[in-house]
Amino acid sequence: MSNSKIHKVDLYCEIFQPSENFKAYREFIDLRFEIFGREQGWKSLTHPESLPETAPEGFDRRGRYLLLRKRGVGAIGIGRGLALHPNRVSAWGFEAHLQFEAFCSCINHLATLTDVAVHRDYRKTLYREGAKCMTMGQAIVYQLFKHYLKDAKIVLGSADTRGSYKFLKSLGAYLISLRKEVAEPESRPLIDFAILLDDQQRLIRTGSPLRWLSNGSSSCGTQLRDYFHALEEKCIRQLNFLQ
Repeated sequence: MSNSKIHKVDLYCEIFQPSENFKAYREFIDLRFEIFGREQGWKSLTHPESLPETAPEGFDRRGRYLLLRKRGVGAIGIGRGLALHPNRVSAWGFEAHLQFEAFCSCINHLATLTDVAVHRDYRKTLYREGAKCMTMGQAIVYQLFKHYLKDAKIVLGSADTRGSYKFLKSLGAYLISLRKEVAEPESRPLIDFAILLDDQQRLIRTGSPLRWLSNGSSSCGTQLRDYFHALEEKCIRQLNFLQ
């Protein structure tokens, strides 16, 4: 059976910071806990009822949050992005890449991507915008990049290996390392990933929706692509060993 489709007119995105729209932030937190906490069993997530009734601090305060809403239904998907200040790169755990000159040349155009998830009732539904057609998860990432992360050249992040491998590949992401989550040492490792927004060839080859936003330039150069490709080959060998 083919996947059902929802046209752009039936959906809308709300992008905000918690200090601007605390009510939407609580909706984000509730849906995140429903998907990652109850459904996927992440023990590291705090129950929404235990969180203070104030805007968060640190990363949670600075990030841009996205709620994907269906008219007449409510929020059906979430995502979060943050443009990284160069002085904060080490604080987010990316300091190992600072040894590579090509990475440092893009340090003013770094971002992170986290908490992309879709309500289980809509994971097999496709999003259509004109001639563009993509999954709901891809649509969330597409909208975040289109409206907020459009100046990024490198996007870094981490995701659970249990359900994220195919999704990350569909975004054109390089899988660059595996690591254990400290809070849940018995869980499968997290995947660290990187997306290069000017790697047009890879974005087209993987069918990434980000190909429609890429300008196709090569400002990061082939050295950076080769660097992440080498890391990915090592990561895939580790994944194959674990499976």
